[in-house]
Amino acid sequence: MEDTERYRRLIEAAFPELEAREVVFLGAGWDSTTVLVDGELVFRFPRRDDVARALEVERCLLPRLAPRLPLPIPRLDLAGGPLPGFPWRFAGYRALPGRPMAELPAGDIRPERVGHALGAFVRALHDAPAELAERCGAASYTPEGWVERHWQLVQEILPIVEQTLGMEPARRLLAFWAEYRSDPRSRQFTPAIVHADLNPDHVLIDPATGEVTGIIDFGDVCIGDPAIDFAGFSEEIVAAMLTAYGLADPGLLHRRQALARAIPLYATHFGTLFSDETVLSAGLAELARQLGG
Repeated sequence: MEDTERYRRLIEAAFPELEAREVVFLGAGWDSTTVLVDGELVFRFPRRDDVARALEVERCLLPRLAPRLPLPIPRLDLAGGPLPGFPWRFAGYRALPGRPMAELPAGDIRPERVGHALGAFVRALHDAPAELAERCGAASYTPEGWVERHWQLVQEILPIVEQTLGMEPARRLLAFWAEYRSDPRSRQFTPAIVHADLNPDHVLIDPATGEVTGIIDFGDVCIGDPAIDFAGFSEEIVAAMLTAYGLADPGLLHRRQALARAIPLYATHFGTLFSDETVLSAGLAELARQLGG
């Protein structure tokens, strides 16, 4: 369990006007530790240099995106640090209503309603001028660069896959992503601003009504393949998303299926790079399921 008292001290040092009476630990993800202050303010504390840089991109970009989007997103209005004992800037925002979709019972999720709201959101996000993200320092990928990014990821995790799952699963992994790399459809998209980590953990829903109330955690926002923002959801939700999204490029669903298989690549890479056995084990377990290893 994280030391919430530590975060209370950091918040009060950065914002003396705030009396942090109750600090509740919300979670420690791959990138940040998150706490809720007095049930009203969410603070995110980066865990690495690259995450701190990404947080600055969010602070710049999200206020520019918010007026264009049909769902609420965080406004990182509070920024503190670095401080003694914490080497990076951290940020806070007023908590959005709702609970993460991933925490709700499956029976409480209405796929058509959720998918329609997400499709309209993603359409507006992808239609926003890419220059907004470029000016804020977000990573920008050409179609070729996007494909090569994933191919490089496969190359980097291949040794650990061979070591833990065996040569045959590693061969299947390489073959799948070699086909993705060689398929012209993988490059046939217009780069757009993408959330790039849109999944049930980052979609807020009102449990009483089933309505989507907000989208959070834009730490991976970049300019890339629009299909990535469909990769984190079930087929049923994606079908509803597309009814609201409108005209999509012909290869979007093909690329979405490939990019959905990339999620454990990132987990395996992260777990290896940062010696996080929990994340590494989860990534390898999903790869084993995919590859029959």
